[in-house]
Amino acid sequence: GGGDTTVRFWDTNTCMPRRTCRGHKHHVLCTAWSPDGRRFASADRKGEIILWNPDSGEMVGTPLKGHKQWVTYLSWEPLHRNPRAERMASSSKDTTVKIWNTRTGRCELSLSGHTQSVECVKWGGEGLLYSASRDRTIKVWAVEDRGQLVRTLVGHGHRVNTLALSSD
Repeated sequence: GGGDTTVRFWDTNTCMPRRTCRGHKHHVLCTAWSPDGRRFASADRKGEIILWNPDSGEMVGTPLKGHKQWVTYLSWEPLHRNPRAERMASSSKDTTVKIWNTRTGRCELSLSGHTQSVECVKWGGEGLLYSASRDRTIKVWAVEDRGQLVRTLVGHGHRVNTLALSSD
């Protein structure tokens, strides 16, 4: 995804795009493959998320709308937690994290608690969701418990831009 508002699927052998997907009206800022490889998500500076069929390059359904500012990160729920690969989390400069049902196109949960832009969101293998923010915190959410805030990790002296989780 790029500043030309397109999403491109590249053939790395020929260095040519296999597909160019059009649908965004603003810069594409983040992308993510579904864990089953059947869908691809992209999000833009307007706060819209588009799902794509990577085989055809066609948009799947209508754009997911709900964020008031641009989307900073997309993260699909792990396959072992949801074999249908239908839930995805998005973080935004609007200080929220949203959980989407990509089959219905509906926002299931909106998590608020950060005081500045949320830069990254990742699913943990045990069903928890982790969000990193410019407010210098990482928050841990219990998605299955209506998105209850489980804990807040503090200690960074500046914004938290990203995070990684270990599987052990």
